[in-house]
Amino acid sequence: MKSHNLKNIALVFLASFSLMVIELVAGRVIARYLGSSLYTWTAVIAVILGGISLGNYLGGKMADKWEPKKFLGYIFMIAAILSITIPIVNQAISVMDMLTKLHWPIRIFLSVVFVFFIPSCALGCISPIVAKMALLEQKDEIGSTVGTLYAWGAIGSILGTLFTGYFLIAWIGVKAVIVMVSFVLSLLGLWAGPKRWIHGILAIILLVALFLSFTTSEKPKQLAKFLLLQDREDGLYAHDSAYSFIQIYPREKDPQLMVLRLDNLIHSYCHPKNPDHLEYDYEQLYAAITKRVVKDKKNARFMFIGGGGYTLPRYLVHNYPDSFVFVAEIDPVVTDVSYKYLGLTDDPRIATDNRDGRLVVEELCRKGVEKFDCIYADAYNDLSVPYHLTTYEYLSMIRKLLKDDGVYLINIIDIQDKGMFLGATCQTSRAVFPYVRVFAEGASGDPKLRDTFVAVASPKPLELLDNIGTRDDDYCIVCHELESDLIDKLRAKTDFLVLTDDYVPVDRLVSGIIWERRR
Repeated sequence: MKSHNLKNIALVFLASFSLMVIELVAGRVIARYLGSSLYTWTAVIAVILGGISLGNYLGGKMADKWEPKKFLGYIFMIAAILSITIPIVNQAISVMDMLTKLHWPIRIFLSVVFVFFIPSCALGCISPIVAKMALLEQKDEIGSTVGTLYAWGAIGSILGTLFTGYFLIAWIGVKAVIVMVSFVLSLLGLWAGPKRWIHGILAIILLVALFLSFTTSEKPKQLAKFLLLQDREDGLYAHDSAYSFIQIYPREKDPQLMVLRLDNLIHSYCHPKNPDHLEYDYEQLYAAITKRVVKDKKNARFMFIGGGGYTLPRYLVHNYPDSFVFVAEIDPVVTDVSYKYLGLTDDPRIATDNRDGRLVVEELCRKGVEKFDCIYADAYNDLSVPYHLTTYEYLSMIRKLLKDDGVYLINIIDIQDKGMFLGATCQTSRAVFPYVRVFAEGASGDPKLRDTFVAVASPKPLELLDNIGTRDDDYCIVCHELESDLIDKLRAKTDFLVLTDDYVPVDRLVSGIIWERRR
């Protein structure tokens, strides 16, 4: 293979590799302020494909108008500059007045457009320009030349996707990945020419930026944070994991409380020295229901689908000294920071499996482990539960892990007047458990506003939950129970939909609370 062919292949391969790296980090960049949802990834894929399409068109036009060798390097240079500005633009649009007033999905889409459309357009220009350059050099092998470039471009895209998703983000973090891609693009511009001194200056600047994005020295690190090349650690911890951007910082009004934030959503308030502190109403409701169910039972067994800041597991082993708590927490970094900053200790009564909750439940069912008194679902991804943790098949496995007098508690975020997800959850729960009751935070809630509900499902009647919140040992909670007629109406709204592995439209069911999120 001729050397100029190898050069063209390398340019297309690395450009496609870089483009997919940008697409993968796009979802994580947007999630910092707007969360990770179906709307986020739909917008990212659509916008970047749109940018690539326009870039392909413009690149083809430019390749026909000018000699490719004379300007290809400048396209790489422009792409490098646009890529390095992604974190700056993202932070600027996160507080843009015009966008904050829009409904949530529209805000997400326009935010992605502002941040990623132009960089993806610049990267999309490269392939047709390189193709034209290759065709000018290989006039007698048009088909094989174009096919080879397409194939290597696709291979670059595949490897860029895999390498970023499996390694880069978790290893070095989103911002360092962006700087690295920008530096690689600047090197490609230097290689492609023609005026290499311009590209050399840019490459040196981006090499310095790359150094700053990794440095741990105090003064350079402060400069890196100012330039948004590193995340600002306003608290104790701020780093990317394979699943989310994790932050831990003291609560402003009460510095003794630590805040665990995953992307844009606060997941836990933890008091490292006081395991009895439960900040959220639904946590207090969980505690009150647990008290009614297990009473003073010895050797109680509890299971959590989602660990978060381990607030409730710590509370349970403190108040039920002979108990055992098993936690399925998908992100091992969340578990690690809970040990380091949130008061979780190396207690043999708390065991963690850092895998997806569904996989853990399936394995426990196969092994036939000792059953649990209470199983708690609290595995929220932004405002919705991962869909595979809501289905009839999943709940059937939960039933196998639950004692006959045990309860399954489900944390649900919804709007009572809309109630599509709440209704479908109740209907699906009733298909597995004969007894389901639903409680909401507060003495009474505004049915038009978002609220947190707790559904309690059990194989046996739940009279023990009558008048919950009225006893002195009910953790002083204020809550109210939804009437059975109201639950029936919510179930009817979904046409009595039972969520199954084959049909589980969670994103459609929670669309009401997402559209109302601006409030």
